[in-house]
Amino acid sequence: MIEVGDMILYEDTKVDYSTDIGWVVHTETHHRNDGLANLIVIKWLIEDSTDSMWQHSLDAHSEFTLVKGGQHG
Repeated sequence: MIEVGDMILYEDTKVDYSTDIGWVVHTETHHRNDGLANLIVIKWLIEDSTDSMWQHSLDAHSEFTLVKGGQHG
């Protein structure tokens, strides 16, 4: 489960080796016809922007790596 404070590393080698780091600043659980879905709000460092993504979209793309809060190295 993704939680507030987790770090998201974005690395896309297909687009000029773009990288960015974001932190989960908010999560919401929504009811859907097929069950529950988690909306994740990420604050990106380089772009200085906030982005909302569904957790299943985040999990489906290899460009995103989740680093759980409190873990080192």
